[in-house]
Amino acid sequence: MGSTYSNAVVVGVTSEQVVSALGPAKAFVSPALNGVVVAFARDDEESPGAGLGARQISSTLDRPVLDVFVFDSDICSLQVLTNGEPRAAIVAPPEAMEEMDDDDGPVGMDPEVFAAEAVSALGRGDEGVLVTALTTDVVFAEEAHRAVLAALGLPVWPAGWGYRHLDQEQPELACGPLLRIS
Repeated sequence: MGSTYSNAVVVGVTSEQVVSALGPAKAFVSPALNGVVVAFARDDEESPGAGLGARQISSTLDRPVLDVFVFDSDICSLQVLTNGEPRAAIVAPPEAMEEMDDDDGPVGMDPEVFAAEAVSALGRGDEGVLVTALTTDVVFAEEAHRAVLAALGLPVWPAGWGYRHLDQEQPELACGPLLRIS
């Protein structure tokens, strides 16, 4: 059985702003490092793909958010939110996209379009490296998540972590101690 988790990476904010934006939601929030805060909201794991905490943060703070949901270590769903609304969305790795094809074609955007939108919205990263991260076959979706974070110039330590994991364990993370809210 693989890992299922969600987290939201917010650019250009403080931890205090993210805590305030989440309101009474149960979550863990990282310290701000180089202008980046990571939120692990319980609601985002209980409503897969909805990104409720991520949407709340993005709309309240008017900041871009990379919302990630990994399911069973097989699928890495990525959304870039601006003003609380999806600006770009894709599923990685490539074989996961193929499995999720519907009658209209693959789920999500073309990797080149997603990369351009993500780099533009987040104000960091390398489009070419991001396309490679999105199109490289990997064994576990966490590898795709880590590669996407690296390509966007974001910290890679959130890959593999979600609210449920953090609630059960008290790991030492590269960012330092997390703040538990509610």
